[in-house]
Amino acid sequence: RSPGSLVQWSLGMQLLLLTLLPAAVRAPAPPGVYVALGASNTCGHGVKPKQTFQFILAAELKRRHAIVRHDDRCVPAAGPAFASSCAAHFIPHNMGFATLEYLPNMKLEGVSNNLQNWAELGALVAKTGALTVVVEVMEGVPDGRGVHWYAYPRVEIERTHAAIVELSR
Repeated sequence: RSPGSLVQWSLGMQLLLLTLLPAAVRAPAPPGVYVALGASNTCGHGVKPKQTFQFILAAELKRRHAIVRHDDRCVPAAGPAFASSCAAHFIPHNMGFATLEYLPNMKLEGVSNNLQNWAELGALVAKTGALTVVVEVMEGVPDGRGVHWYAYPRVEIERTHAAIVELSR
C-alpha cells in the first residue's frame, strides 16, 4: 500500500469505528477485555501498529472505560478454523468486546468449511456475552474509474459476505 492509501484507509477505518462505538459503550456487561480475532489485517499487515483498526477502536473504548485491556489474537493468512479449534487460547472468559475479521482469507480453504468454522467461532464468542462486531477489511487497487479489483472475484466475496451476515443473525 502506498503512504497515501494508508492514510485514506486509516481515516476511513476511524470513521467506521466511531460509528460503531455508541453500540459498543451501551453493552450491559462490566468492562472486560477487547479481543481482536482475525487474520493478517488484524495482525496489522501493511499498516503501522497505531493505524490498525483494533488499535484505534481499543484506544476509544479505553477512553470511554468500556474495556480494561486489548488483546490481538490473530494468525496471518488464516481462516476461522484455527481460532475455533483452539478456543481456550483465543477466547478468554472475561471477554467483553470482540471483533472478528477473516473474510479475505475465507476463500483459501474452501468457503463451506470456513463458514462452518466461522459459525462455530461466533457461537463460542457469543457464549461469553461479549458484544461482537464483524470487521471486513478488503484490500484493493483503484483502476482509474473508481472500480476496485480484489484478490478474489467480487461476486465471490459478496456471496461469502452474505453468508456471514446470515450466520450472524
